[in-house]
Amino acid sequence: AGYSAGDQILCTIAHTIQQHAPRADLVGRNAGTSFLVLLPNTTSDAASPLLEQLRNGLQDMRRKHSHPLTFHISAIVYSKAPKNIAQLIGQAESRMTRAKGEKDSIQIAKVDELPLLN
Repeated sequence: AGYSAGDQILCTIAHTIQQHAPRADLVGRNAGTSFLVLLPNTTSDAASPLLEQLRNGLQDMRRKHSHPLTFHISAIVYSKAPKNIAQLIGQAESRMTRAKGEKDSIQIAKVDELPLLN
């Protein structure tokens, strides 16, 4: 079991996310068990139902496979495009770190402008 079971779970999660994302080509694994979904030109009002569908899909997957998983969905909505992808990922990771400990949470943060990351 071990690594192969973990790899299978990650593949199942990735597939579930791709099924619920508007564009499967904008889904990627960031690190460990973290995945990123880019939703360009999407407002927080438009993102909210998409993220809810994603949460429902992940909950269905968990029930179907009896995986003891929790997940945290964090979205960042920019009024201006971020200066670089590192800024975007750094902000998402920061939000995810704060969400750990909450079960199956969804957070949407509106960001006007972020400080530059080094």
